[in-house]
Formats: sequence, C-alpha cells, structure tokens
Amino acid sequence: MEGELMTGGAGAAALIPIVLSVLALAAGLFVVLRIKFLRQIALSLIGVIPAIVLALLSLVALVFWRPALWLVSKSPILRFLARWFVYAVHYAGEKAEPEIKDADRGKDEDKDKRAEENRLEAMFARRSAELARSIWPEADYPFLYEDVPEDIRRPVWEDGRLIGGLPVTWLADRHLTAPLLTHAAMAGLTAAFLLSILPILAFVLGGLGALVAPYWSAFTAEPRILESWPDGSQITASRLTYLWQATGMTLATVVELAIRLILFSLAWLLFAAGAGLLVAFAVIETVRREKAKPYQLITKDGLVRWPYRAEARAIAHITYCKQVEMSAGYLKATPLFQIGKTTGAMRLRGDFNAPMRDQTLCLDGDSVFQHTLVMGGTGEGKTTAILKPLLRQFIARKSFGLYVCDAKGVLWNDALAIAKSMKRTKDVVIIGTGEDQLGVDVVSGLTPTQTAGVLRSVMTQLGGASSDSFWPDMAATVMRHALTIGQAYARTEAGKRLATGADGDDPLNPYSLWWAYQALLAPETLSNALETIKAALQEELELAREGKTGLSPADYAILTSDEVRASRDYLSGAWKDMAERTQSGILASVSQLMDGFSGAPVLRKRFVSGLSEDTIPLTSALEGKIVLSALSNVEDGLPARLVNILLKTCLYREARLREAAFKAEGKRPQDSPCVVMMDEVQEIVTVDPTSGLSDATFWNVARSTGLIGIFATQTVAALEQAMGEAAAKNFLQQARSKIFLRSEDRATIDYACWCAGKFERNRVFEEGQSESIEHRVLVDQWDPLATPDPDEEFPIKNGFMLMLKAALMLVNPASRQMSQPSVRPVYAPDLRFIPQGGGLFGGGDAQSLAIAQTSARQAAHWRAEDLERKYRAEGNQSQDALTPADMIGMGRWHAYALVQRAGAMRQDIIRLEHDYD
Repeated sequence: MEGELMTGGAGAAALIPIVLSVLALAAGLFVVLRIKFLRQIALSLIGVIPAIVLALLSLVALVFWRPALWLVSKSPILRFLARWFVYAVHYAGEKAEPEIKDADRGKDEDKDKRAEENRLEAMFARRSAELARSIWPEADYPFLYEDVPEDIRRPVWEDGRLIGGLPVTWLADRHLTAPLLTHAAMAGLTAAFLLSILPILAFVLGGLGALVAPYWSAFTAEPRILESWPDGSQITASRLTYLWQATGMTLATVVELAIRLILFSLAWLLFAAGAGLLVAFAVIETVRREKAKPYQLITKDGLVRWPYRAEARAIAHITYCKQVEMSAGYLKATPLFQIGKTTGAMRLRGDFNAPMRDQTLCLDGDSVFQHTLVMGGTGEGKTTAILKPLLRQFIARKSFGLYVCDAKGVLWNDALAIAKSMKRTKDVVIIGTGEDQLGVDVVSGLTPTQTAGVLRSVMTQLGGASSDSFWPDMAATVMRHALTIGQAYARTEAGKRLATGADGDDPLNPYSLWWAYQALLAPETLSNALETIKAALQEELELAREGKTGLSPADYAILTSDEVRASRDYLSGAWKDMAERTQSGILASVSQLMDGFSGAPVLRKRFVSGLSEDTIPLTSALEGKIVLSALSNVEDGLPARLVNILLKTCLYREARLREAAFKAEGKRPQDSPCVVMMDEVQEIVTVDPTSGLSDATFWNVARSTGLIGIFATQTVAALEQAMGEAAAKNFLQQARSKIFLRSEDRATIDYACWCAGKFERNRVFEEGQSESIEHRVLVDQWDPLATPDPDEEFPIKNGFMLMLKAALMLVNPASRQMSQPSVRPVYAPDLRFIPQGGGLFGGGDAQSLAIAQTSARQAAHWRAEDLERKYRAEGNQSQDALTPADMIGMGRWHAYALVQRAGAMRQDIIRLEHDYD
C-alpha cells in the first residue's frame, strides 16, 4: 500500500510541471494578447508562412487572373456570393436574403443586374439615412430631412467643418459605395477561386499519377519467374496477374487520396477564403486611401475660425432652420422672382449665410413687399439686367397689377413689348399724351393739403438743397387755399357749368391745378369764385328758412367746412393785403411750376384740368391692370415731372383707401399686389414731412397696402440731392433688398460696402494650403460632395499586386488595419537630416548615434510645431466682404445683391443676363 501511495504521489508530482507549463503558456498568451505591440508581433509572426505562400501563389495570377475574373463575373452563384459580401459589410446583420433571391429570379440578365443595383443603392440609402439621423437628429437639424428650395440650400459644412463639428474627413467614407464593395468582392472571389482550384487541381493531378503508376508498371514490367525447373523450364506470372495486383493497389490509393483530398481541400479552402477576404479588403483599402487624400487636408478656417464663432453659428443655425420652415410652410405657395446666378464670392469671404456658387438668388412672395432698390451708373444695364427680367416675371402673374413710370418715358415701351409677348395686351393701359393714350385727373383722389404737399416738395427740389424754403412753403400754402376754394366752387351751379363748358367756354373743373393757378393769376376769377360760394351759402340759408334745400348734403358739408372758411378768409384777407413784392415772389414760384402747361394743351387737358374725358382712375393698377406712364420729363419738361409725381401720389392715396376697405372686409391687400416700378426715381420722389403720401414716409408702411416698390436710380448722391440726406437714408432703408451694378460714385460704393459688412479671412501663403472649403472648391475645383461615378473603374485587374498587398497585410500591422481618414498636419516634421548609420559623422559608437538621432527628431518636431503656431496666428484679418475694387471692376455682367429671402438676408456678387429683346 505504501508503495502504491508513493507511486501515486510521484505521478502527481510529475503532473505539476505540466500544469505549471500550461498555466505559464496561458499567462504568456494572455499577456501577448493584452499588450498591443506584442499582439501585433505575434500576429505578424503567425502570418509569415501564409504570407509567403500567398506571395508565391501571386505568380499564378500573372497568367490566370483575368480569365478567372471573367469567369467569376459570369457566374450567377459567385455574383450571389459577391452581393452577400456587400450586404455583410454594409447591412450589419439585417435580413437581406429575400432581396438577394429576388435579384436572380428573372431571365433577363440586364434587367436582373439593374434590379440588383437598385436594391443595393436603396439599402445604402437606408443605412446612410440611419447613420445621419444618429449623428444629426431631425429635431436639431430639420433642414437635412426636408425638401429645401434650391435657392436657399446650404452646404453641409461651415467654418471648415461639417455641421455639428465633425471633421470633413468623415465624408471620405461616402466613397465606400456598393459598386466598390461589389468589385472588391469579385476580386476576393477571384483570388479565392484561383487559390482553391489550382492547388486542388495540382493535388488531383498528382493523385492521378499515383493511380496510373501501377498500371504502367504492369504493362511495362518484365515477366516475373515464379519457379524454375531442372530441365530449364520456367513458370512466369501472367500480365493479368499484374493488372489484378495494380487494380488492388489503385483501389487502396483511391481511398487514401479521397481522404487526403477532402482534408486538404477543407484546409486549403479555409486558407483561400481568408486570402480572398484579404484581397477584397486590399481593394477597398487602396480605393479608400486614394479617395481620402483630398479630405485629409484641413482648411485654415477649421483650425482658426471654428473655435471662436460658436455663438455666430448658433444664431445662423436657428435663423436657417426658421428660414427653411418659413419657405416650406407660410411661403410654400408664393412665387419666386429670380434676380441672378450667384458666384459664391461672399461665402468664400467668410459669410456662411451667403449662397453657394451657381445658386439662383430670388425674392419670394413676402420679401418682394419689402421693396427693392437698383443702383448703377448710366448704361450699366439696370433696365436690361434687372427691371425687364423682373417685369417678365411680374407680368406673367395675372394677379399682379403694375404701375410703371420713369423720368425718361421709355420704360413703358419695354413693358408693353413684354405684355404683348405674354398675350396680356388687353390688360395694358397707357397714360400719356398720344392718340391712344389716356389721362388722369391728378387731384381727384387727393385733398388740397395732400396736393399742396406734393407741390411744396417739387418746388423745394427745384430750388436745390441750399435754397430758402420760404417761397416754396408760401407758394404751396397759397395753392392749398386756392384748391380748397376751387373744390368748394365746383359744388356750386356756376362751378358745375364751368366744368362742363355749358357757358360756351372750354371745360375746366374748378377743383384742378390749372384753375387754381389761373385764379391766383387773375384776381377777378378768384373774387368771382369767392362771391359765388358766399352767394350759394346765402341762398341755402334762405331756402332753409323756408324749409327747403338746394344743395346736397355732401356739397353743403364742403361749402360750410372749416377748411373753406379758413381759405376764404386767407384769400380775401391776408393774400389780398399782402405786399405786392411778396405776392409777386409767391406767384413766381407757382408759375415756375405751372406755366409749362400753357404750351402743352394735351397735357393740361388730360391731367391738370380736372376733366373726366379720356381719363382713367389709378385704381386700375390696383385691380390687376398694367398701367404704363409714357410721360417724359425730357420731352415735356417740368409739367410732365409734376404730373408723374402727382400720379404716383394718387396711387399711394388709392392704395391707402383700398387697404382700409379690404381690412374692413377681412381681406389682405397682399393677395392683390400692385408693383410700382420707377426708373430714375430721383426725378420722381417727393419729400413732404407733413404728408403720409410722400416717398420719404409712405414706403415705411406701403407693405400693408399691397404695393411692391421697385426703384432704380444711378447713385446715392442723386437721391441725397433730390431728397436731402436724412430722407434719402430713410428711403434707402425702406428698400430692404438692394442691387448694385457697377458705379464709380463714392457714396454709392461706400454704401454698398457698408451693406456687405466685414468678415474674418484666414489667409494662407504656401502651396498645399487652403483658406476654406469654398476656397478649395473655387481654386481646385474640388467638390467634397461629388457623387461617386457609378461607372468608375476600380483596381481589380492586377491580381498579382492585389495578392502581394494581401500578403503584406498578414505581416504588417499598419497594412492589416483598415485606415481611418485623419487630418493631415499642415507641417509634418522634416526628417531629412536624421543621422543614418556609421556612427556620428562617420564614427563613434551606437549610443552616440542614438542620441544624435533623438536630438535631430526632437528639433524636427519642434520646428514643425513652430511653423504650425505661425500658420494659425498669421493672416487672420477682418476684411470688407465687398471692396471698391469689386464695385468698379466687376463689369456690367455682375452686380452686388443684398436680398431678403424667407426672413433672412442673402448676399453675393451675382452674374447677370441682359435682356436686349
């Protein structure tokens, strides 16, 4: 028993070293697997032999690769496996098998191929959408998931990074497409096919040799002597015996070869499958590295501007979300009016609210009511590039009425030609002195006070900015009183006969500019009117005592109004008793304005005589008609200018009256818009601080009346000369959208540059550096969102190189890992001067060499860091988005535009198309 125990103890003791060895081996494996560089070394060592085999077998690809690739591409089964590879890589385990099977059901190969591609693309789109939603939630980035109008779409980057802060290198993976994965899978299958078929064929051929060898020996062997007799006779084995023995040996060999073939095939197929995966990943990695290169160059704004503009980006982000929401909701059904194509200059210069290159800059149905100002030097194309294209778009919408006028009297011809081309001639009404043209009673819709305000404004502008306002003020006051008396006189029987010409004289409405002017020039006419009004009131008083009435309530209200009483007192008192010299000065101011009508009988009759014959009301423009003013300041002088001013003032008055009527009925004036387009507006504007119908004040509230202002002038200086500095500034502000064509006027250039603002530029000074992504798009013609070419040729035809790359993946850790695109440093360490071998300066020991190499590497990295700091710190300046050089040098084919769109501002230098038809 004791011996047995001792024997058992000895056995247990013998197991201890084995257990310790196993534990030590396990601990070693654990350490190797846990420590990265040891794990990489172990994997590299393990992969040495397969890598050598794969490298040797790559020689086979020199001959057989392309035929094998062709066979694989034609095999439905292998194509099926290739699609499985795509789904496995990109579908992350979702069940896609039914879709794969459906792709092979048809008999038409091309149809099946298209269906297969459509399914893969749909799958990629779903996966991309899922990934996008995880990175950019729809609640925070709604514009990424809505149908954003083309003209306000913005790129997915700002300040050199993707929205939200991701580096642009993240976009490199968009080139990991279904076609790439499919081609990679085909290359992997080709490699697996070659590596499995050829060695197995070689094994089989070798086995066939072993099978044939016994039979060959049976046929070629000499007859064997089985026995010899004394008489010399011999017994030999027959050939059949040899064949029988060969058959037995063959059967044994077949069994052995079958077993060996099965084991060899299983082992080798596993190796071939692994090698095929490596080849597939080699294709993917080759393409990824090539496609990732442009994305790895980070732009300077991503390093410098991104960190400190967080608050500006947050405001811009919220503004853009609201802009998209507004355009897709409230403004969805409203029209867009195109201005021009953008150049992307402002976005390149740092304004991330600016449009991208080649977008269309547009006014929408809301911002167009915020009015538009067009400026540019003479002959620059304000009419051909801006006004006429806008006219085409306005006239195309039958719900829009138009009132078109200009100081030169030529814009109406362009508008008429456009209306004819669009079959809207029946809606055109022309105001002028021609045979087929009509007039307007310019004071019929205005009160005497409003008319006098227009006269005061015109007379003040005639005198110049430095003139004494006494004479214009007094002249306007006298005309107001005369018009008030004329308005009352027109209500009497004598006034009505004068208006109809019943007494044989030419018809003349007492409530008109011409009558008021004549009454001031002829005291007897004014006295007669005053006496007639007095007599009418006395007669009405006597009839009232008898319980009768001779005047209508409206006529009686005017005759007895405080305004008429005050005017009677003024004209019969203060005016009559005024010093002759003062009175003559006032009449001279009135004559300067009105005397021109004496030599223009048609103009006088149609516009300032108060007659209704051959006239129209300006409400036509508010009712959808196209009303064109053909009056020319050049041909008819000051009278035409006065009439043009009074016409648009009447229109303002009618718009205010319509607004009140519409609102009382619950309607919106903006639903029946009227475009007021005025060229050479400095010749037509008025500045009356007491009237709500002058251009200095009306356009502040015109939006609510349904009027849309489109104004064209040459310079800011011209507006200031006509309106004064304060009124001109207010008028400029009321035109929220502004378009500046080329100009040399300093005030205009300064104003345009001020509107554009300032933005930080991050200048670069060396090759291979870029200020911004927009800079790269413009200079390098690089589009980070370019759609991958579906017909792109991928590097799968050189099987020899692909298999060598796969072999390298087995032994090189850096090659074995799929690369992640990373930002390339602006300045990499310059390692050209690291000492190499042979000791320090050709001598010394290894320790000295190591120290020298370390010092050289340290200096190289420090130098790179210094250059990086300098790169980030220099060239960062806040600069004007628009410069005088831009305004002067952009030519007549460009303009700087500042346009309101869906509650936000859009600005850029735009390309213009001139309409010379």
